[in-house]
Amino acid sequence: MRIPALSLNDCRRELIWANERVVEPQYLDANLEAEHVSVAWLVLRGSVEIYACGETTIVDAGRWVFVRKCSGRQLFLPETKILSVRFRFQDRVGGDLLLRNKSVVLNAVETPELERSARGLVKAMSAVQVPPSGFTADIALPIHQGLALDAAFNEWLAVYCTAMFANGISASQLHTVDPRIRGILNLLDQHSFSKRLVVSDLAKHCGLGINRFGVLFKQSTGKSAHVYFDHLRLQRAQVLLQRPEHSIKEITWELGFGSPQHFSNWFKLRTGKSPADFRQTSLGQT
Repeated sequence: MRIPALSLNDCRRELIWANERVVEPQYLDANLEAEHVSVAWLVLRGSVEIYACGETTIVDAGRWVFVRKCSGRQLFLPETKILSVRFRFQDRVGGDLLLRNKSVVLNAVETPELERSARGLVKAMSAVQVPPSGFTADIALPIHQGLALDAAFNEWLAVYCTAMFANGISASQLHTVDPRIRGILNLLDQHSFSKRLVVSDLAKHCGLGINRFGVLFKQSTGKSAHVYFDHLRLQRAQVLLQRPEHSIKEITWELGFGSPQHFSNWFKLRTGKSPADFRQTSLGQT
């Protein structure tokens, strides 16, 4: 298998959480959301059955499971203990860098580096004050803690990629990003969703005419600038909806919508779910 080269400037890495725990009773039989995030569990004790996309995957103690890109159902035995890592590893357009078209089950004894790196990640997170939702993306950390957590996460991603490639998982088709467009993508990452996006200003920023800018942007991302920014807004909406400390009304204003109904219609058109339904199915994940 040919392993592609990748600039870290062209990928998005987000750690959501890493923990070791006994699965709480309310999550033993619960919805499983692996459509928008990568889910990895090492079953230390007990077992889990995963029902997703018409397939059933049974994972006993001593095995890892990397759940396929799908929403479904999880059924843990009582007192099951797991190492759990949730994360995103995507290109600049929001596509998974590694294909997740099937669940991968690995023997922990045969892949000790996975458990070692996961425990290193859990240890790095233990020094971090995590919000109630458990999400780490927006936490401001002392620089030494932030660097330690970033290093542990990068090690996990390296080990994860190695294990997936060794088990036949391919990399997705990567977009080649023009350096001028890469700078614009960095700007868009910081652009307030409450402000209107003016494409002519973006073109001027990188010294291009608006037509040439549009061609290069689509070649680099597969999307127009407006569609790309809309995708960023959707990703942000999904992250915020998984944080119970934010009300849907607060999310509406942060994302620049005039009313909760406008936000709800926009979100449902893109996901098939209302914000409230998405929140209900996403909270309480393991």
